[in-house]
Amino acid sequence: MNDLQNQTPTPSDNPAPQASPKKAVKHGVPSKKKPARKPLTREQRRRRFHMMQAGFFFTMGVVFTLIMFLLIHLISLPFRDKDSDSTDSAAAQSSAVSAVSEAETAAAPAATPEPAKTVTMLAVGDNLIHSTLIEYGQQPDGSYDFTEIYSYLQEDIQSADIACIQQETIFVTDPAEYTNYPAFGTPAEMADSLAEVGFDVVCHASNHALDKGQTGIDDTVAAWKKHPEVTMLGIHESQEDADEIAVIEKNGIKIALLDYTYGLNGYVANNDYTVDQIDEEHRDRIIGQVTKAKALSDIVVVFMHMGNEDQLYASEEQKQWAQLFADQGVGLIIGSHPHVAEPTDVLTGSGGNKMPVFYSLGNFVSSQKDNFNMLGGLAHVTITKDETGTYVSDFSMDPVVTLIQSGGTVGMGYKFHTMYLSDYTEELAATHIRSNCTPAAFKSLWEEITNPAPADNVDDPAAAGAQLAA
Repeated sequence: MNDLQNQTPTPSDNPAPQASPKKAVKHGVPSKKKPARKPLTREQRRRRFHMMQAGFFFTMGVVFTLIMFLLIHLISLPFRDKDSDSTDSAAAQSSAVSAVSEAETAAAPAATPEPAKTVTMLAVGDNLIHSTLIEYGQQPDGSYDFTEIYSYLQEDIQSADIACIQQETIFVTDPAEYTNYPAFGTPAEMADSLAEVGFDVVCHASNHALDKGQTGIDDTVAAWKKHPEVTMLGIHESQEDADEIAVIEKNGIKIALLDYTYGLNGYVANNDYTVDQIDEEHRDRIIGQVTKAKALSDIVVVFMHMGNEDQLYASEEQKQWAQLFADQGVGLIIGSHPHVAEPTDVLTGSGGNKMPVFYSLGNFVSSQKDNFNMLGGLAHVTITKDETGTYVSDFSMDPVVTLIQSGGTVGMGYKFHTMYLSDYTEELAATHIRSNCTPAAFKSLWEEITNPAPADNVDDPAAAGAQLAA
């Protein structure tokens, strides 16, 4: 066995040594041989990879930003050209631009204001129901229907947004209480008739409100509870009801309604809240109610039952209370009680507000004897609400007459109708039981009422002379 480890190498096993290579010469300068690079460690390779990755994302971000900038630039070119043209044009006309006046600026189209809202109101005076009127309303079956009395005016009453009437006499349900002057009692069926004719507001504050004591108040309140569509004013069954302000909202306008009487013919109610009264004792309460009513509404209307009977002009008391209401910001006053029509007026309140006043609309219907009691006024009012506020924008008073004819079937046999004076013909006048109720007489009276001489428009003749002298 050969022992390879102990064998001595022979010459053929050891190759001959080679000659040393010559150094390379470049342009006569020997070149240095670059040393071999050491292999990178794992950590070095990892860092180099991350640096290359960061550089790649940075480069891509720069490229993306440049692309977006170019796109935005290209898209905005048309607009920038237009703006440039506008700027050049504006610069060329700078003198004209600086000369624009305030008037031209104000003439620029403004926001369209909200359209004005309006409410039409109709009001009539005293519905004074004497015994002959009760007889006319009695039907063959013993019931009562008074609608025929108002048939000539029913269409206008129903066409108004709000139609108002002063109910002078109190309602009762006991036929034994159907009475005439001086203590009136009217069948409660009158409520049904007025509702059917088209009245929306019925004022009961009058000097005859307590003619039947608490029974009349209770029967009247009960009669109107059957007609919730009608607003009853002036009398109350409780303090809570008396403290509540009646507000009607129509066509987007809130109208507060207050109703007062100067007195109660000497009667005294069991409770002060039963009838709304207007006198010095109740002044603070009245002012408080007006203040409350203003807060609840757009405009306040006051019905005022006061004045001197058969006097064709307003008393000083009427004027003083009307001025107080104007100063409190009331928008309109409608008066009754004198049983004759009186002039209208416009008062200026302490706040500069303008308040129309119908001092008295006279009788709407009655069986009184004088021709001035047969002539009354029918008020037409337009209430407007616009950007400036809520106010009476138009008002007028038309003459109405009560026609009394024979031909009824009960009692004295009279028939009653109320109508415009313009519809009261000579033929109808010839049938009137009052000989002094000619169209000419009524027209003369109306002229005296609506165009009074200065001396005829004050209570005291001596004061009239002083007024003229002033």
